[in-house]
Amino acid sequence: MSRSTNLNTVLRSSQGYELSRKTLQLMEQHGVWPTPENFEIWQTYAHGENLALKGAIDKLIEQNTPFTDDVCSDLAESYGSQGKMSRQIMETGGAISQHLSTVLETIEGAGRDTVAYGEALQGASGELRNADAKEVKTIIERLAHATQEMEARAESLEERLQAQTQEATKLRVNLEQVRQEAMTDALSGLPNRRQFDEKFDPLIKEAHESGAPLCVFLTDIDHFKKFNDTWGHQTGDQVIRFVASCLKTLNKGARLAARYGGEEFVVVLPDTALEDAQQVAENVRKAVMSKKLMRRTSGEDLGTVTISIGVAQLKRDETPAKVLERADEYLYQAKRSGRNRVVGEPSRQANVA
Repeated sequence: MSRSTNLNTVLRSSQGYELSRKTLQLMEQHGVWPTPENFEIWQTYAHGENLALKGAIDKLIEQNTPFTDDVCSDLAESYGSQGKMSRQIMETGGAISQHLSTVLETIEGAGRDTVAYGEALQGASGELRNADAKEVKTIIERLAHATQEMEARAESLEERLQAQTQEATKLRVNLEQVRQEAMTDALSGLPNRRQFDEKFDPLIKEAHESGAPLCVFLTDIDHFKKFNDTWGHQTGDQVIRFVASCLKTLNKGARLAARYGGEEFVVVLPDTALEDAQQVAENVRKAVMSKKLMRRTSGEDLGTVTISIGVAQLKRDETPAKVLERADEYLYQAKRSGRNRVVGEPSRQANVA
């Protein structure tokens, strides 16, 4: 497909000419291939409402990171609509809708059979009042036949309903699996940005209502771009999976660890005071730094990986966006002060071990 064809596709799918024009100018300025997926991301960026996406792209621009296919795919995975998952959800939803129609038809058929059987009983009752012995025998035989048919239909109905119940269970499991896939970062195995947003707001609300402390820390892999450029994206993916594995140990109970975008991760610690949260962050930093990585394809020693972490404690009436913003500020302080360290509230800082 040519660039002009892609461009026309993008323009047809846009909702506002001015926003589309601005989006395309931004994409051209930064060398982004105008696919529908990339256009969706950059139009959202141009709109400016998604602060997390804006921060991620602004950071990439500030670091002069080329918007390669891998970088754009990562942005789409973290912040895009994930059209494939949406289609799967729609297909499963359509299957469920069709299945429900079949169930309703089965139930309606059973209702008609019950009505017909009731009418047969009522008719026989009227006939028996004035029937002689021979007629009574005929009526009873007719009722016995109708009862046998009703029993057969009832048995068939039970079998059909059991089969339909099993099918409904499969569809429900399939839908939940698709939903989980749509909410999970494929590379790290951690919750993605969508799942984080879904779970983070309720945790903030709960902390405000209960008055219990809640802390957030953002972590960023140090010199990740240089690492990627030196060893390649596959090895960079290995590093992301490694850091994610260190964070997964935190994802217990009410704790939440997620991939925030690119080489950034976020951890939420409910019922945790600042000092304890900083200790958790310090433990993660040490765990990452303590292991040497080997390149899987060649066995080469990649040395150690380090991370920087910014920790913030939720303030009274503070919004989710604001506490994340403060954690991000502390993360940048950690970066500016030498990396491989934890920085929290101004009066408390953890030193490099």
